[in-house]
Amino acid sequence: MMRFIAAAALAGTIVAMPASAAPFFFDFVSKDPAESVSFTLDSDPTPSNVYGTYFQILGVPQKTWAGVSTGRLNFFSGSGQGGFLSEYSGASTAGTVLFSGTLSKPSFIAGTYNLRGFGSSSGGSLTITNLAASVPEPASWMMMILGFGVVGYAMRRKTVLRFV
Repeated sequence: MMRFIAAAALAGTIVAMPASAAPFFFDFVSKDPAESVSFTLDSDPTPSNVYGTYFQILGVPQKTWAGVSTGRLNFFSGSGQGGFLSEYSGASTAGTVLFSGTLSKPSFIAGTYNLRGFGSSSGGSLTITNLAASVPEPASWMMMILGFGVVGYAMRRKTVLRFV
């Protein structure tokens, strides 16, 4: 039985993998309804292009009042005045930086942001929400199941003292 427990523990450590990036939902409500847009991205996306003060993600499905279409999104660093630009909706904002990390390895930050318009854009409120449910990682499941097995084995092997 000890071999079984050791094999299960070894298999659990081999199978357990780190969680992947969680999907984030972006909902921008503009002062001009024509510029409002919503889309979903990974919390740690891989940029399509990186430029001096921003990174770009291509081919992102974006929902606006006119329907759904794919387009590019630009996210600006602090030196680029923060904010984002949606090619499809025309929303161009500045204000808060929406990610941590570097331009080549960004990580979005969930929250609600008031962004001012940039150029002829109106600005508005952007809410970034984590869509991932609280599901334990495989390593947690393995530890829990292994723990139940050890308790069950200990209860089964327990000797009962008898008094004569």
